[in-house]
Amino acid sequence: RFFHLIKPSRFFALMRGENTFGVPLTRYYYAIVICQTGFQAFFVSAPFFMNLELGLSASLVFAAFIASQGASALVNPYVAKLTSRVRARHLQRIALGGRAAVVLMTGGLMLLKGHSDIMIIALFAIFLFGGICWATFDVTAVSVITKRVRVGQRSQAVGAYHSAMGT
Repeated sequence: RFFHLIKPSRFFALMRGENTFGVPLTRYYYAIVICQTGFQAFFVSAPFFMNLELGLSASLVFAAFIASQGASALVNPYVAKLTSRVRARHLQRIALGGRAAVVLMTGGLMLLKGHSDIMIIALFAIFLFGGICWATFDVTAVSVITKRVRVGQRSQAVGAYHSAMGT
């Protein structure tokens, strides 16, 4: 019912960056959406891979995901302090590389098949590292976004970021 309020030509103009955020921040949002889509494609299918291919129980896989979320929550305040001293974009690039490494290392668990104790330790180490990388990525993204917009638009810009992230 509301589609008549948005002209198709205006929609494409907004997508090109002709909005309150401007072209650079709009492109940054696109990059965030692309990264998030790739990581979600992995993390949605990872439990099936770990259960079916690695033979890990569903409860163990769930515990690894909870450990990742716990690590992320614990590290958030420290990353915020670090972001005030180190360039947020630099930290974000490192975190993005870390998240990509988590994907590769999870696939590398196939090499440990048959060594269940070592595989479980490696799984938790990988997911703890992934949680730290996620916290770094998320906190630095908010920092980058708030530095690119006027004070009055910060909450709107951060809201758009969280909307793009699906959080």
